[in-house]
Amino acid sequence: MTAPAGDLEKLDHAVNAALMLAWVAQAYGDRVGLMTFDDRVTNFLKPERGSVQLHLITEALYALRPSYVEPDFGHALTHLALRVGRRSMVVILTDVQDPNQSRELVAHCLRLAARHLVLVVAMSDPEVIRARDAPISTSSRAYQWAAAEEFVASRRQSFELLRRGGVLGLDVVAGNLSPALVERYLELKERALL
Repeated sequence: MTAPAGDLEKLDHAVNAALMLAWVAQAYGDRVGLMTFDDRVTNFLKPERGSVQLHLITEALYALRPSYVEPDFGHALTHLALRVGRRSMVVILTDVQDPNQSRELVAHCLRLAARHLVLVVAMSDPEVIRARDAPISTSSRAYQWAAAEEFVASRRQSFELLRRGGVLGLDVVAGNLSPALVERYLELKERALL
């Protein structure tokens, strides 16, 4: 989440999207919680309603700093499952890189999806998308295209594994993350999946 994505780092886009989603969900009367983690759980706020909860979430997110360790999805999602018994929408803002790097995420999300509605949200890198979509005019440009296409195909494969297991996915350019996440939440609400 430390990689740049447009004018901000991916972590900043994730913080903004989480805050926007929390505000909208509260406005619709839903309980909202927060868990942040890297190789350990760094913050956990049990889902609650009200302005105090929004304030606590805001404070926790703005205090969040990037971490340069691999996330322990197993520990974090087990922590969540043990503390949130009521069926909930669980939104995981992360980087889904490729099936090998995402294997642990996929396995634990599939387990969590037995009880909860799980939405894995990843931010596409606009540079990778541009490299894939730009015309191929030189041999070096062909190598750039191949690398970008391989990366995009790997992400697509990770999301397909999640989808087959009943986990929802959202892969969106970082600059569109907040509105896309809120739109998905409202769509799920309208379909009475929450």
